[in-house]
Amino acid sequence: MLLTASVGEMAHLAGMGVPFKRINLGGLHYSSGKKEMLP
Repeated sequence: MLLTASVGEMAHLAGMGVPFKRINLGGLHYSSGKKEMLP
């Protein structure tokens, strides 16, 4: 399953106090406002 996140969703995470550079859970990698499944 491929997951995608909009810039608005990433902004929402930032609003919750989630630092982008530390988000890397369950194979999810957040970068440049995008969320990608890593192999």
